[in-house]
Amino acid sequence: MKIQKAGKKEFDLIFNLIKELWPNEKFNEINLKKVYFGQLANGKLFLIAKEDQNAIGLISLSTNYDLQNQGKVGVIDEMIVSEKFRGMGVGKRLLDEISKEAKKRNCLELQLHSNKKRKKTHDFYVKNKFNKSGFFFWRAVK
Repeated sequence: MKIQKAGKKEFDLIFNLIKELWPNEKFNEINLKKVYFGQLANGKLFLIAKEDQNAIGLISLSTNYDLQNQGKVGVIDEMIVSEKFRGMGVGKRLLDEISKEAKKRNCLELQLHSNKKRKKTHDFYVKNKFNKSGFFFWRAVK
């Protein structure tokens, strides 16, 4: 397995991982590509795990300044491991690599949110020293 920085040419691989994670969603590929390219242009980091030129995992890192932490925090916005590669260390490697990148960017901590239905994922994050706290709320803006 190789972990590398993802750029524009990796969009198709990333799109396939997104569709695998959310198989019931209908994604507009053109819009998703615009969003992805925009995030790259704004400095968001994407790392992709590959096995034999196939994408088996993805993680992303953005940063923001947080008043509570009085400094910069890293935010893992996306983390996906292909289902058939779960439990094989891919997620751990991705977290380790993104943690190194967050440290290089002088982040005080890493934050993420996860769907409440993903109990195994929550156990994975706790096992990897993330603290479980808070709730995530959202609403559509019309």
